[in-house]
Amino acid sequence: MCLLRFQCNFKSFDYIQENTNLITFIRDAWIVSQYKNEYNPMHNHVGSEISSVIYLNVPNTKVRRNINSKKGKKDYDGYIEFFYSAGSRDSDIFENGKLAITPFNGLMILFSSFLFHSVYPFIGEGERRSIALNASYRILQNLGNNSKRLIAGNQAFFADNSMPYKTFKRE
Repeated sequence: MCLLRFQCNFKSFDYIQENTNLITFIRDAWIVSQYKNEYNPMHNHVGSEISSVIYLNVPNTKVRRNINSKKGKKDYDGYIEFFYSAGSRDSDIFENGKLAITPFNGLMILFSSFLFHSVYPFIGEGERRSIALNASYRILQNLGNNSKRLIAGNQAFFADNSMPYKTFKRE
C-alpha cells in the first residue's frame, strides 16, 4: 500500500518530469512467528532498497516483569531497534545513533534496507507475529527512441529490463 501511495504521488517532485516512469516490486515477503525469549540479532537486508515490518499480533509485555534491578531503567522487552549512527550522546535523539520502537498490533514500519536493526526477546507467554518484506523500485526517464536513463533505484534488473515479482507498474 505504501509503495502504491508513493507511486501515485512521486510525480509531484520538481525533478521528476512527465516522461518519468516508476516501477516498484516486492522482492520477497515472509511471516515471522516468535515466542518467549526468541529474538532477531542485528542485521540488515541486502538486494533491495526498502524493507518493512507489519505487526499482526503483539503480546502485552509491559506488565509481566517486576525485576528490582530493572526499576527506573528503560525496558526493551520486545522492542525493535534501529541503528543509524555511531553517536553516543544518549540524551540527544539526533546524536543517539539508535531508535527503539515498541511494536503494537497493526503497526507498519518502512525503513531503508541497509539500516541495521535488531528485535529484542520478550518475556512471557504468547506469540509475536509479523509480516516482513523487501521491496525495490526504479525511476526511469524516457529519452525517446526506446532509450531510458536510470534516475534512482535498483540497477539489478534482468538483461531484458524485466523485474521479478512485479506488483505495481505505472508508465
